[in-house]
Amino acid sequence: IFLAFGGAALAGDWPMFRGPDGSSIAEGAQLPVEWSVSEGKNIAWQVDLPRRGVSGPIVVSGKVILTASSGPTRDRLHVLAFDAKSGKRLWHRQFWATGRTLCHETSAVAAPTPASDGTRIFAYFSSNDMIALDLDGNLLWMRGLALDFPGAGNDIGLASSPVIAGDVVV
Repeated sequence: IFLAFGGAALAGDWPMFRGPDGSSIAEGAQLPVEWSVSEGKNIAWQVDLPRRGVSGPIVVSGKVILTASSGPTRDRLHVLAFDAKSGKRLWHRQFWATGRTLCHETSAVAAPTPASDGTRIFAYFSSNDMIALDLDGNLLWMRGLALDFPGAGNDIGLASSPVIAGDVVV
């Protein structure tokens, strides 16, 4: 379940892990210090995910983007977009993993937080799959790094989130 807080917290983009420039600072945001799911206190909306997703959400151009994985072997990869104000699902894309999907039970194949340069979204999964989408969810490209590097893998889990440096995704 993903929870979003209303008000000024949604004022700006949060394009990657730890936000703009990786600083964990939301300039000018008035974040709530108390909330309650059962009482609906300071909860703008919530959604169910298709199985397991422990990545952090990103916010780009009024869209909340997050990832999940599903299936008996966690080999179904999901990238989802929701309207930041209403929580309405805007699109949901699914892909098959090309690499290993083993991970510790407390983690998920969808542990890395996506990143965006403002026009594209880059989602990385512990199966060593990198997916690039535009903001409307159209596939730009997908790369199965396990195909190029078959010995690469992490059977515990992976949470290395992509970072964008100029025209390069690291």
